[in-house]
Amino acid sequence: MVVMPDVRGLHPYYEALVARFAEAGFLTAGLDYFGRTAGIGARGGDFEWKQQLDQTTPEQIQADVGATVDHLRQQSDGPVFTVGFCFGGSQSWRLAASDVPVAGCIGFYGRPVVVADVEAQLSKPMLLLVAGADAAMLLPDSEAFAARLAAQGTPYTMKVYEGAPHSFFDRAHADWADAWGQILAFTGGLMGGER
Repeated sequence: MVVMPDVRGLHPYYEALVARFAEAGFLTAGLDYFGRTAGIGARGGDFEWKQQLDQTTPEQIQADVGATVDHLRQQSDGPVFTVGFCFGGSQSWRLAASDVPVAGCIGFYGRPVVVADVEAQLSKPMLLLVAGADAAMLLPDSEAFAARLAAQGTPYTMKVYEGAPHSFFDRAHADWADAWGQILAFTGGLMGGER
C-alpha cells in the first residue's frame, strides 16, 4: 500500500496510518510529496507545506509513486494499491489513468476536477470514499464523477458517508470503521481475499 497524505505531506497522522496498514498485513510506504523541494525531514505542525505544494506537479507525484511501487515490489510480488486523502485522494485517483503498475486506487474526499484532464483514461479499479457533508468537496460533484465513470466503464465503487465532514477519517477514524472495512474489502477483492 502506498499512503498518499493530504496537503500537509507526511504528517505524523499519516506516519501512524502507514503503521496501521502494516499491522493489517500490507507492505506499506508513505509518500513524501515534498522531498524534492523541502528535503528529507519531519512534516510536523510547523511544516510550511503551502510553498512546497506550489512546486509539486502530478507528473512528479506519479514518478514518485512509481518509484515507491518499484521499491515495494522488490520486497514482495503482490499487488500494490494507493490510498490518498484530500489532495492525495485526487492524486491517487489520477493513477488509475497512469502506467504505474497499481492494482487499484483509493481516494478519500478527492476532488473530481483534479482528475478532469485524465478522466477519459481512468481504467484501473477505483474506490471513492466520500464525505456526505463535505463543504470542500461537494457531494453532487462526486455523484456526477461516479456517473461519468459508470458511463465510460471504469471499474469503481463509491461509498458516501452521510453526515461525515471533510477529513472525517483522519479526525475520528474509530467512528468510521466502515471506511476501513471498505478498504479491506476493495483490496481483498482484487487480491483474491489475500494480503
